[in-house]
Amino acid sequence: MESLKKQLASVLWDVDPARVSLARHRQFLIRRVLSRGTWAQITWLRARVGDEALRSTIVRTHAKDLTRRQARFWQVILGLDAAEVSVWLASPMRRLWEGSPR
Repeated sequence: MESLKKQLASVLWDVDPARVSLARHRQFLIRRVLSRGTWAQITWLRARVGDEALRSTIVRTHAKDLTRRQARFWQVILGLDAAEVSVWLASPMRRLWEGSPR
């Protein structure tokens, strides 16, 4: 199995990958890989933490690190409640950040 440092170095541009561990930085890694990772990196992470960890992180953060498209993708893949995801995506703060008038 590839090491975290080797597999995720490209999404850890702002931190020293050698100092990051899956056990200590699980939430950070899930959020970063889901929002910026390649499919290979996402697959690597899913194999190590499982879909429930991804689901709980997305629910806890209201998908704030994800684009609308990514949030809807993970809604389908992880079986998230569509109405709940719609509420997150309609948040005034998200609209302000994304520059969306709706």
